[in-house]
Amino acid sequence: MSAEGTVTASVLSLVLVDGDRVAVFDTGNGVGAGKLVPTLEALGIGAAGVTQVVMSHWHPDHINGLSTDGVLTFPNAQVFFPQPEYDFLQNAPADVVGGAVAKLQPALDAEQVAFYNAEDEVVSGVQAIATHGHTPRPYVVPAQLRRQPTASRGRCRPERLCIAAQPRVARRL
Repeated sequence: MSAEGTVTASVLSLVLVDGDRVAVFDTGNGVGAGKLVPTLEALGIGAAGVTQVVMSHWHPDHINGLSTDGVLTFPNAQVFFPQPEYDFLQNAPADVVGGAVAKLQPALDAEQVAFYNAEDEVVSGVQAIATHGHTPRPYVVPAQLRRQPTASRGRCRPERLCIAAQPRVARRL
């Protein structure tokens, strides 16, 4: 804890680059609070170069980086959001979920949101599975990357960890 009484927490956002597709999985604590956007800029991608954003759930440390003051952080990206989480947001008390709704609203207004459920292929090659326990609803997360080894920048097998072909870049993300 800092002298000001704050705690700095790290949130890891996965970035998948596959040809012209750049997918970000969860957006972290937000612009100015994390290193996602500066890292994307350092890699020559930038926020405008992100084509897909996959949200796992509505908690602030996952959704706060989606927009700031009503402006999308990733203006050119299709946003994928779990249907069970969205359904919850529609009926939960505003004092509990209002911040998350405000972060998602610009993408909804721009008609850039697609909803997914467990077992769906969220984005090409990435399948979602439901896990239970982190949220009261089945929490849907991207879980499997299905790629042919010849088409992949890393080695990946379904239901196994993916190993980045360029670990020095992976460590920077």
